[in-house]
Amino acid sequence: MMLLGFLLLLFAVPAPPSGLPVGLLLSEGAEVSRNAAPYAPAAPGELLYPGDHITARKPVRVLSCTDKLMSTIPAGAAAAVELHGVVADRWESRKPVKACFLPAVNKGPVGGPKHLGAMMIRSLEAGETGTRETRINALGESARTALLKDLAALEGEDAEFHVMRGVLFQRHRLHSDARAEYDAALKLWPRAVWLKTLMIAAEDAALRSR
Repeated sequence: MMLLGFLLLLFAVPAPPSGLPVGLLLSEGAEVSRNAAPYAPAAPGELLYPGDHITARKPVRVLSCTDKLMSTIPAGAAAAVELHGVVADRWESRKPVKACFLPAVNKGPVGGPKHLGAMMIRSLEAGETGTRETRINALGESARTALLKDLAALEGEDAEFHVMRGVLFQRHRLHSDARAEYDAALKLWPRAVWLKTLMIAAEDAALRSR
């Protein structure tokens, strides 16, 4: 029975596909190697993918979603990103998080594309009706209950909380609210260019749903 319980626990939270992120860098001081490329400086907001390798030039905070841990890699330490979490040769601190959600952004180069070109980000406020509260209340009962439960675990104004709330809103097709959260995260993480693509995707989905 104990073995059966362990196996059920092991497979209860499947890891995402290897091409999707499993974590986030939350602070400066990291260099990341991806796809066996040379290490490159990585800014706060860099998505982490299985196979990535991290070196910490100073203490670096990381969020690992598959094992729901927020950790600090000490200066001089190294870490590897795996499907089931981030593994380091040593840790400065580790603490569990109540919930963790990441966007389905395909793996790209460290730092994002070098040439994005002009990306027009529109304002949706003029065409939006109601408030966030009324839009949440308009969801079906089961969806509303699930969303409110998850949001209660994500109270905070750091960039990572904005990102995770954005993911939740987009899953529930509250696209304008997702866009607002991604915008707030981008203001805190201006080098996280993937947030711009999420904002544009949310804008397009919101416009199509009207």
